[in-house]
Amino acid sequence: FELAAINTYISSLFNTIDGGFAETPSGISDVKSTFYALSSINTLGLSKPLFFNETTTLNFIINCSNTDGGFGLRPILNYSSDFISGWAAMKSFDILKQENLIEIVNISDATLRYYEWLHSFQGKNSLFGYTTMEANYYGVSALYKYDPMIFTEFIYDDFLTMEDLENIILFVDQCFNPYDGSYASTPGANSTLYATYCGLNIYEILYHCLVIPGPFP
Repeated sequence: FELAAINTYISSLFNTIDGGFAETPSGISDVKSTFYALSSINTLGLSKPLFFNETTTLNFIINCSNTDGGFGLRPILNYSSDFISGWAAMKSFDILKQENLIEIVNISDATLRYYEWLHSFQGKNSLFGYTTMEANYYGVSALYKYDPMIFTEFIYDDFLTMEDLENIILFVDQCFNPYDGSYASTPGANSTLYATYCGLNIYEILYHCLVIPGPFP
């Protein structure tokens, strides 16, 4: 009964015209909500909404890509690129590329342009965008979760150097609170569950590229 109700709810968020999903029924589609919906359908094994078409949804996500290579919340020019939208787009691609889509080349083109945008926002300290745990999780996760092989190739090509990765790990270390075993968004700030989630995921991803001290064997 609960799965059926969830299925009905997620289907009510689907926009049959643009192929995206909204945050609320009858709302405006956006790339974050589209990822959350696709992930829920994929994880729970739900049936897709009536008139759902992978290609239309893929095109909606690609249309959220901006001329600078990043992704905005919606496919409208005045939505500037941001880390969360890019992360949601890459994670959505990861789900949709499992389908036999002829537009897979479009995914690759949009992804490479996003990598370039993301790289341009790496500071001299190697961190992504604002120096927060969350921003670095979005950056690292978007790169690695889409394709670990491409992530590794970029490391070998000095797109991301070992020093970059070590600096990210150092930042995560500095956000650790040894008194309660959690992580904060920034060093010295109050710990949160989500920052802890982000920190552990950064460790898990970068463990495959560096021999680092962390909670993963």
